Amino acid sequence: VVTALILQKYPGALLLAVLAGLGLGAMAGLCNGLFISKVGINPFITTLGMMVIIRGIVFVITKGQSVYDFPFEYNVIGMGMYGYIPIPLTIWMLVVLFCYILLKHTTFGQYVYAVGGNEKVAHLSGINADRMKVLAAMLCGTLASLGGIVLLFRVMSALPQAGNMYELYAIAATVLGGCALGGGTGGVLGAVIGALLLGVIINGLHMVGVSAYWEATITGVIIIIAVSIDVVSQKLASRS
Repeated sequence: VVTALILQKYPGALLLAVLAGLGLGAMAGLCNGLFISKVGINPFITTLGMMVIIRGIVFVITKGQSVYDFPFEYNVIGMGMYGYIPIPLTIWMLVVLFCYILLKHTTFGQYVYAVGGNEKVAHLSGINADRMKVLAAMLCGTLASLGGIVLLFRVMSALPQAGNMYELYAIAATVLGGCALGGGTGGVLGAVIGALLLGVIINGLHMVGVSAYWEATITGVIIIIAVSIDVVSQKLASRS
């Protein structure tokens, strides 16, 4: 919404508009990280609460109306092609590559896994767990904003209700991909596979004529089953 509002007023300020949108996402992540690390609020409650707050602010700013009427030429970001590859897919692949390298081949990534696996042990090892939580939350907020910006240029309109239920799909994809909700286990490639599997399942249901109204219900069932398998496997591993 902020990116669209800036482009509405300053049609040529694409870089400024995008940076403003990403910056606000990082700020939201910073707030989440501080509440999680300093106050000790559960990460799920924190992020869901922040989602509701921001969605409410969006409706206040826009008065519930879509923000549009900015240069249509920017539609190339959401619908254009880079050679034979769609530009949104190119952006997605670059993000996947960046996150894979960040988590697997940097000190930051190893610290994130350590904090997720056992925060007390990580702290005793000299890792600043609070800093890792804040940085991870900021990264999540920035990437969420990037997804929103790509969606904006795809539909060429900032809809206040856009992204509704996307958090459910994000959770389902990561859980399907083997990421433990408790932290410390999983990775980018697993999340990618989970997202693809979720897409195949949902599209398959549409192809066989299942109503789209069942989509959220089925996604919720997938989450519960995947989490149950994860919990049971962890219990069996601890017993052995």
